[in-house]
Amino acid sequence: MMFKRDVEILRRLAEEYMEVASLPVQQERRKLWSDHLSLKPTRPPVMVSIGFWNKWCTELFCDENMSCQSPMLRDYERTLRMALFQHEIGDDTILEPWLTVNANIGDGWDGLWGVKSRHIPPDTANGAWKYDPAIVDYDDAAKLEVPHHLSMKRRRGKPWKRFKTYWVM
Repeated sequence: MMFKRDVEILRRLAEEYMEVASLPVQQERRKLWSDHLSLKPTRPPVMVSIGFWNKWCTELFCDENMSCQSPMLRDYERTLRMALFQHEIGDDTILEPWLTVNANIGDGWDGLWGVKSRHIPPDTANGAWKYDPAIVDYDDAAKLEVPHHLSMKRRRGKPWKRFKTYWVM
């Protein structure tokens, strides 16, 4: 079964991630960042920012290079692979011994507060877009709405049951 194979891939990656997240260097990095942010004298922490704004990162961690077939599990695979890659860079990024599961907000982040985000596209390929604010003056604040998150009960359809069967122990 394809889903079972995806879970095996994620378990292997999660084990590798936990080994790295449990290394003593993670506690050293926590102390470095804590001291630095508390304005205690430290060496400058180094953080290399990787993400999908980098063309090479987009190519390296694209769907075609992931092993999981399930789109949901592929996202977790990508998260784990990117974290392990971040560790190999050797900067001061802390890998915590947990993964954050984002809230399910239904239709996505765009329009979460009742207004769509707008961008002015870049002039060149891989250039930076410019943000075009939806809230410009005080009266525009009336456009804002309270976001609605989906509860786990509402999300527990067939995919959740399959996920729970193979993943949750």
